[in-house]
Amino acid sequence: MLIDLNKIRDILVINEEYNIDETYYKNTDIKRLPKVVFNGKIYYDYENNLKLEGICSGIMVLPDSITLEDINHEFSCEIDCLIDENNEEISE
Repeated sequence: MLIDLNKIRDILVINEEYNIDETYYKNTDIKRLPKVVFNGKIYYDYENNLKLEGICSGIMVLPDSITLEDINHEFSCEIDCLIDENNEEISE
């Protein structure tokens, strides 16, 4: 999802399900990421920094270390970072 950061005046709420392209995890043990959801917001803080806050969660399919059968592993991580408006870098 591309977001025009110039259009954010107050708070932009994001509640979306994403399909992660296999190229992002092809050299890992992850077999599939069938459902990844982000619930959060983008807003300007009191110092006029553009912030991204939210929870990313979903299911990743991994091989069992002994049987190599597919195992569904639920994950969740909290994201709280500043967004560089020039797209040069993101800091946590």
